[in-house]
Amino acid sequence: MTNFSDILKAEAAEQAAYEARTVIAADGLTIAEARVIFEEIQNRENWKLAVDHTFDAIGPAERRKVYEAVAHFTGSKVEWTFLGGKRWRAQAAGYYAAVGA
Repeated sequence: MTNFSDILKAEAAEQAAYEARTVIAADGLTIAEARVIFEEIQNRENWKLAVDHTFDAIGPAERRKVYEAVAHFTGSKVEWTFLGGKRWRAQAAGYYAAVGA
């Protein structure tokens, strides 16, 4: 007999495998990779709120991945502001704004 805990573990493993193999962007970015990126920059109080994060050093390829990750999880688009040197600020409306909540 399988217990509830085993079912939850199996479902979590299946979800992780799905995210690891599912590509969401032309550069090969997977959901799993996007999740890691998004969890770094999401609003700590509520992931559905606006994104506002400053990067001390981020290149064009990494900016594109941030853009795709935010778009995937929130449906909103990142606007980039160059702050000088290698610093960039990423801002996005967030999930609530994107869905009109």
